[in-house]
Amino acid sequence: MPCDTSNVKLGPCTVKIDGEDIGLTKGGVTLSISTTSRMLNDNHFGSVLPDRVITKREIMIKIPFAESTMENMLLALPGSAHTVNASKERLDVYEAGGTLLRENAVELVLQPVGSSNENEKVTIPLAVTDGTTSLSWQIKKERVFEVEFQALENANGLMMFFGDATA
Repeated sequence: MPCDTSNVKLGPCTVKIDGEDIGLTKGGVTLSISTTSRMLNDNHFGSVLPDRVITKREIMIKIPFAESTMENMLLALPGSAHTVNASKERLDVYEAGGTLLRENAVELVLQPVGSSNENEKVTIPLAVTDGTTSLSWQIKKERVFEVEFQALENANGLMMFFGDATA
């Protein structure tokens, strides 16, 4: 395979949740895919490994939200309620025990900044978060809150895809 420097990519991405751009991020969005597998062996082959079987796959997306808006906090905290009354806003965060996260699943799309190439998109059709996050108010730092989303599989077992949804 010949080398092609045009395939070397760098830079941030935009994040869209259910089609809405969440705004700026700081520190980089991270997509992690982890796969657990198990060796298959039997008495006939002894210690020779006949095969491996995938037992689990997890896809996690860490998003450091730089824009501390009520809308972004609502996305990060399932089971919360956002109230707007004229110029006044309030976000009520409830205990939310028993909340089924699949009911609040969102479509999450990552696309490199400045690219309109649909083939560079990463789409997670069903992404959920349990609301674990932290905020820090510091004199010389931006108030960034990191939210971790996890991909759930759809009815066909699909968790994520790279590229154009219409392909």
